Amino acid sequence: MSTETLKNLGSPVPVSDMQPGDLVFFDTYKKDGHVGIYAGNGKFLECQGKTGVYIADMSKGYFQRKFNGRVRRI
Repeated sequence: MSTETLKNLGSPVPVSDMQPGDLVFFDTYKKDGHVGIYAGNGKFLECQGKTGVYIADMSKGYFQRKFNGRVRRI
């Protein structure tokens, strides 16, 4: 499923109400170019072709800068 499809599924959630399992979106190579699954405590599950699935930190660094505030609960 593409990020374009995922960003329109479920319900929008305010960042302050994020819960584990919510989808979080990042403006990487384009708007909403990357999506992950929020894991709690500022972390999310993310996958990249070279590294596979791992837990990344969205509370600092690259992903903090790229997080666009879009959160969806499916």
